[in-house]
Amino acid sequence: MSLRWKLSLFVAALLALAVALFAGFLLWSEGRALRKDAERSRGEAARGLAEVCRGALLGGEDLLLNSYLHKLKEYPEVTEAACADGTGFILGHTDVSRLHTRLSPPGTDLPDGRSEDVRLDINVGGRLLGISRILFDRVAMDRRLNGSLREARRRIWAVSLLVLAIGFAGSFVAVRFALRPVDALVAGARAIGDGKLDSLIADDRSDELGLLAREFNRMGGKLRELDVMKLDFVNGITHDLKSPLAAVSSSADLVRREAEKMPDSSGMLQNLLLVRQNADRLMNLVTSILDVAHIESALELHKAPILLEEIAMRASRPLRSMAAAKGLSLEVSVLHNLAPISVDAGKMERVFANLIGNAVKFTEQGSVTVEVDREPGGQVLKVVDTGPGIPPEFLGRLFTKFSRASRPGGPKVDGSGLGLSIAKGIVEGHGGRIEVRSEEGKGSTFSVFLPVGAP
Repeated sequence: MSLRWKLSLFVAALLALAVALFAGFLLWSEGRALRKDAERSRGEAARGLAEVCRGALLGGEDLLLNSYLHKLKEYPEVTEAACADGTGFILGHTDVSRLHTRLSPPGTDLPDGRSEDVRLDINVGGRLLGISRILFDRVAMDRRLNGSLREARRRIWAVSLLVLAIGFAGSFVAVRFALRPVDALVAGARAIGDGKLDSLIADDRSDELGLLAREFNRMGGKLRELDVMKLDFVNGITHDLKSPLAAVSSSADLVRREAEKMPDSSGMLQNLLLVRQNADRLMNLVTSILDVAHIESALELHKAPILLEEIAMRASRPLRSMAAAKGLSLEVSVLHNLAPISVDAGKMERVFANLIGNAVKFTEQGSVTVEVDREPGGQVLKVVDTGPGIPPEFLGRLFTKFSRASRPGGPKVDGSGLGLSIAKGIVEGHGGRIEVRSEEGKGSTFSVFLPVGAP
């Protein structure tokens, strides 16, 4: 899982926890507020009845008392309400059949505990003038309170879900925006890892990410300096090696020609031939190292329109005798009529010769086929062999420098391990790509794709 997803999920989880805690607090505070409102409403109803009852007892306002009792009767929470004088004689009641009776003592007519009895004494000058009484139905009160709580719960959860949805989307956007400098660092590090040491990362930030970007750029600069030093060293040492090697080869040729004139010089000629062969091998190695250095520094291409078929024929011609000696068939086939393509013919011939030569060298029986075809946007050359294939663990480093696909217990693989690296550099210098598909025991296919461009 990527860092972006981990941070997004972490922020989303924190947001969900915060919203859940806030929603729980709101529900608790809403329930508490509703209970206090219910208690306040009951107290206001009881005090209102006491005031109306006081007016009826002092001024005979029976009409107002009956109106207030009728209004209280409409509330489902009110079981009954009454107004009585100081002796308990009922002057007004929500149930008219209870008029002119006496109030029961507190707690005597509530056997089931479902009602809440609220009584207020009406005093005038320290003398008990009357009593107001309201019975509230606890079940009805709880039903109304729970209904209000359910409605509040629905509203709170709806708002919470909306906040969560907006928060989740916002967290992903915010994390994506926050990690944009990290993406730039990753891209820069990947470019440096791919050998593009001149890549620079934007370091205009003043925070830790800006400091890290500046350190990356400083590291890239140091690596560029080391790379330049390496290239200078390789160029210098290879040129220094080529001069004495050329002298050794020339001297061996001169001595060989003189030895040919002498009688019984076969042993000397054999030794001179061995000297010349090893000098040639060492010269090829030095040339390959020099080519790698040139490709890494600046590949110079001399492009001209030419048929890929012609380059393939030229590259395969010197290898036909080697293939015939091993009993292999070496064929070049063009699957479609192709137009000339603009490439550096000399360097591309070297690429094709390397691929075809490797196929012939590693294939013991069967065939090596070179196919030239077209693909969308360009042309492709494929070298298909029936050889032993390439081990899967080696495919990932096949085109790296000094790599050779040797098998445990198998024959030693000759060569410097630079041919495919040079081929890859030349092909990519043309804007193309080189790929391999192989399966052990079933051969290999190397493909070189070259884009079609203006000559």
